[in-house]
Amino acid sequence: MILSRYIFSQFFTSAFFALVTLLILFSIISLVETLENVGQGSFTSLHAFLVILFETPNRIIELLPIVMLLGTIMGLGSLANNQEIAASRSAGVSVIKFVKIFICITILVSLVAILIQTYLIPGSEKQVIRINSLAIEQTNVTAKGFWSKKGRTIVRIEEMLSASTAASIEVYNLSEQDNLESITIATSAEIKENSKWLLKKAITRVVSTSLGLSKKNEDTLTWDSFLEDSQLKTLTSPLYAISALDLMRYIRANRESGVDTRSHEVILWQRLIFPITLLAMALIGVSIILSSTTNRAAGSRLLIAMGIGVFLYLLQQTTGHLSTLLNISPVITVCIPPLVMLTVALLAIRRI
Repeated sequence: MILSRYIFSQFFTSAFFALVTLLILFSIISLVETLENVGQGSFTSLHAFLVILFETPNRIIELLPIVMLLGTIMGLGSLANNQEIAASRSAGVSVIKFVKIFICITILVSLVAILIQTYLIPGSEKQVIRINSLAIEQTNVTAKGFWSKKGRTIVRIEEMLSASTAASIEVYNLSEQDNLESITIATSAEIKENSKWLLKKAITRVVSTSLGLSKKNEDTLTWDSFLEDSQLKTLTSPLYAISALDLMRYIRANRESGVDTRSHEVILWQRLIFPITLLAMALIGVSIILSSTTNRAAGSRLLIAMGIGVFLYLLQQTTGHLSTLLNISPVITVCIPPLVMLTVALLAIRRI
């Protein structure tokens, strides 16, 4: 019990230091890109800093696998340098004991990650969208969606479900005297090429001084949107901001209708396999430290850890895109990398 508490303390101290360092580094890189929007619309430098702040929860999740590896290597490495691991092994502490300790650590970190993904990220990403919308001329994000105006056309969109799908659209056309000429309401819209929107279940009401109010119902209606793809991307909530339960509901509801849900499935499986990814990184760190017969310099350990972390990150990004490009099942492309890494770590530990 004393050894477990000591390792917990060493791990979380090292992991916190690694997380803060990486957050500062990646936040600075992201800030440089965000500052390019300063001067567009009403977007200011303060808004750029707020965007970075609200992006922090998702950035923590992205960095957790590398932080898990660094925390393990730095925490156990300090014990190894002080001969504390050697003394523990001589006192009868088995390798399995170290593995069990880091399984418990992984469970705790995974629970924290689930809470962040479920409760923090959705709200913070909404704030990111609201702030980034300030860079778009005559656009405002409210609790009931976002409003945008160009010329004499005003559009309200309740939510961008994806880069190609919008929910609950209202289009208002004004006269030269700023009087309402017509309003079109649609339950959803499919975004085509060349800013063509296919409005579904559309109801158009036309206001005429001579004929009064007329109404027309159409199953589909084409609308020439003035919103550019880059603007829609800014106003679209990213898939990682959707909770796992909502992802499951979306996939179940749209798979039967023929809608491509592979991008959603990739994110869902990344969520489900995330604890395995964390465990694999932790056990790789355990195998590196416990298999070392000499005291390696801290710099060499960190170099190994960063190399493995970057490799796994690039591997996951590549395999995730392969699912969409090559029409491969997300279960295969997402789950294989962490499972392979976990198998390699377990085989290395078994040989100790």
